[in-house]
Amino acid sequence: MGFSFGFTEDIEEEPQGGQQNGNGVPAQFVNPIDNASELQSPKLYTLQDLQRLSFAETRITYEPVELYPGRTLYRRELFDVRHQLMMEDSTLGKKEDGVSAEEFNILMGETGEDLKNGVYEGGLKSWECSFDMIAKLKDLQIVERLLQNGQKFNVVELGCGTSLPTLYILSLIFSTQATQHQPISVVLSDFNYDVLRLVTLPNILINWCFCALNPDELRLLQQRDDVEGNIRDGEIDITKAVVARFNQWMQQNQVTISFISGSWCRSFMNILNETLPQMKTETNIVLTSETIYSPAILPVVGEMMVELAGGEGAAHDDSVTLLGAKDIYFGVGGSIVDCRQYLQSRGAHVETTSAAGNFKRSVLSISI
Repeated sequence: MGFSFGFTEDIEEEPQGGQQNGNGVPAQFVNPIDNASELQSPKLYTLQDLQRLSFAETRITYEPVELYPGRTLYRRELFDVRHQLMMEDSTLGKKEDGVSAEEFNILMGETGEDLKNGVYEGGLKSWECSFDMIAKLKDLQIVERLLQNGQKFNVVELGCGTSLPTLYILSLIFSTQATQHQPISVVLSDFNYDVLRLVTLPNILINWCFCALNPDELRLLQQRDDVEGNIRDGEIDITKAVVARFNQWMQQNQVTISFISGSWCRSFMNILNETLPQMKTETNIVLTSETIYSPAILPVVGEMMVELAGGEGAAHDDSVTLLGAKDIYFGVGGSIVDCRQYLQSRGAHVETTSAAGNFKRSVLSISI
């Protein structure tokens, strides 16, 4: 599928630096988060919530994604997602948080849209800047140091979709055999609930299977007494035994994963802060990529990064806040320059790392 944006209405750019009153004096600052439209009410899901609603007794077909020699991630195949959606089509609009007909058509690829503002935000696709974020994390070696030191930390990814950057972090956690580290909390957000249950969570489970289990254990957990030849290359049979072992591993290793669907607004931030109440005094890895494509959403994303980057105490010195984006989103209006200017106007220190590729892309490191 080609790179495109499927907006149905024009988005006008908002002035940077705040509006002015009739005398030319800057008006009182209005936080964009507080002013953001709540197109879809944010909702929190635990790991067990999504497991119950996502893949009970199903198979997941996956494909490998080679990041660099020696490091491969795995993600669910798109056709497998669409197959599950078709199987669920008889309950369309009836199940909890059921996918709408419009969203269903986009998810099935029938409209040819990569995203549609306020309906579907592109979560089935692994966007280019996700790989730039992983390269930056690899260069920083922050996760490796935190794990080596047994340090408590949080991970937050805004607009996660297939969640490759967080999967990279989780793959390092899953591969760590020591169980003496402090608790690790992960919060993944996406506008679309169905992306979280059909892509984000399955991707986590797939990568856990290959990083935390040896081949013999994985094969044993997939065995069913009532099915012959149930183990196939390129597929994982999500048996009750697989899910139970996954939950046991997470509990033993003190890894907690939560999910938030819906719009980015003040109620979203309230949920996030309630989920991670000590975040301002803890070590955090905050990530977002390909989320500033629209000038209308850029201040909201920028303000969220400013709030999440702010912290207190020595533990916060190890924190990182990263934003990845194309330098210019042609035809839509968002840009790295505008984002950097907004962040700096809000008192943030911003360092820019350019990424290699056909499209000019950058990763911003944000600190307060």
